[in-house]
Amino acid sequence: PKIAADAEITAATSMTTAKKELHKSVGKVKEPLGKPKKMPAKTWKRLAEEELALHSKTVAQLKDMLKLNDQKISGAKPELIARVAEGIVLGAPVRCPSCNGGKPNFDRTSGVYTCPGYMEDDEFMHCSWSSYNLHRTSWKE
Repeated sequence: PKIAADAEITAATSMTTAKKELHKSVGKVKEPLGKPKKMPAKTWKRLAEEELALHSKTVAQLKDMLKLNDQKISGAKPELIARVAEGIVLGAPVRCPSCNGGKPNFDRTSGVYTCPGYMEDDEFMHCSWSSYNLHRTSWKE
């Protein structure tokens, strides 16, 4: 039993070390994967309409909508409104395909998704992934 426990600890330590090595690319800017896509005018219009409709929601309501869809809940009300509107119109972005922990940011003007990384226990795991493409799932109401 002691040998098995030691082996589990060694395996867990090796995995954590490997993750740290994988995410040591802090500050290294990578070219986004894929090709840029321009958002159609209809999509911009729908985003604006959704944002206008969401202004009547409270911050708590907006955060509840984001939590239900596994999205970031930090930020001021305008940021929350933008994030919820994007989710309703474009779908909920999935977690980062590179680090599997981060919740990617979306820049509407460039169309680029970037992952800042995520917290694992008490340590921040950096990620430098960026792409023009990211799978989105249906928004849950």
